[in-house]
Amino acid sequence: MHFEINTSELKAALKDVSGTVGGAMPITACVLIEPDDDRIKLTTTSLESSTVSYIDGLGEGFRIALPHRELTAIINRAKSESVRFELVGDLRVKIDAGRAISELSGSDPDTFPTVHAGDTSNAFNIDAKDLLAGLEYISYAMSKDVARPSLNGMFLQQDGGKLTAVATDGHRLVVHDFGEVAAELDELKKGVILGREGVLSLQNVLKSHDGNVMISVGRTVSASVGTTQLNFSVIGGIYPSYRHVIPSRSSGDTVTVSVKDLLDAIADVVPTIQRDLPIARLHLSVDGCTIRSRGDDMFTLVDLGDLVWPSTELEIGANVNYLTDALRAVTTDEAEITFNGPLKPIVFRRADADDGSVSIVMPTRI
Repeated sequence: MHFEINTSELKAALKDVSGTVGGAMPITACVLIEPDDDRIKLTTTSLESSTVSYIDGLGEGFRIALPHRELTAIINRAKSESVRFELVGDLRVKIDAGRAISELSGSDPDTFPTVHAGDTSNAFNIDAKDLLAGLEYISYAMSKDVARPSLNGMFLQQDGGKLTAVATDGHRLVVHDFGEVAAELDELKKGVILGREGVLSLQNVLKSHDGNVMISVGRTVSASVGTTQLNFSVIGGIYPSYRHVIPSRSSGDTVTVSVKDLLDAIADVVPTIQRDLPIARLHLSVDGCTIRSRGDDMFTLVDLGDLVWPSTELEIGANVNYLTDALRAVTTDEAEITFNGPLKPIVFRRADADDGSVSIVMPTRI
């Protein structure tokens, strides 16, 4: 038995399914390859999330679970227009990729965990580029702390027709407003928490896809784009109330800064920052504004140049990594930063934007 697959399509499919490879069972390091009518179906799962991708294939297909890492390395080196897979023994496959011919030992496909497709009866569509922009804006703030599972992902909720995504790790909070979506789903009105792994996998897939993404919400959540579908784990529990943490736009003192210039200033103080406590000190006054690294034995002081402070003197400390992440997520040349006091949230918004998207960094005592 054998089949052939276009090399470029196979490379793209293996990349799409790569985000959900690996889990507690050895078989999850494999990609399940099997025929599906006149197509070839590729599946990976981490047991928490899974990805399925379909590509055209010619020949008599067969089921096999092959190690994803080794298969990807072989296919990425392939020079031929198509790749031929041939079953040459019990769970052993010959791969003809032009000048290079390889053989891989696979695993029993019947031991591969069952992956269920999402229920498309409760679904809505969203533009892939808009969804990718939103995920890139908030994903860095998802917690990695397994002791707080409800924060270990992204909270997705529909309120008044508008779709909102939220991520926080307890030190920073990011809210992104996707705007209105056509369908109103009861499940989304309550809100769902999508696992971190699935969110990052979807972000990876969207980088190479255009068009609409169909997101279905039920006992599980799935996202379909092109010929690829991701199935997300849904985290149980209650997401913390976050709206009361966000100061109003009119509160505090707001300055408009060049994102590039402030990132450069932060980069200048990093060489003398304490590695175990990467805190920078911002000094804001009508006489001038500076940022300096924290520490007595060595420091760097950077003049913030054209930044104009409109109020009484303020000195505030913040983690430079958190400041950098918040600034890099801003897609405009300028950002509005609102300071509410030395121990109150620092709020980042896109300059001249009124879309409800905000990034918040909690300051540090200095």
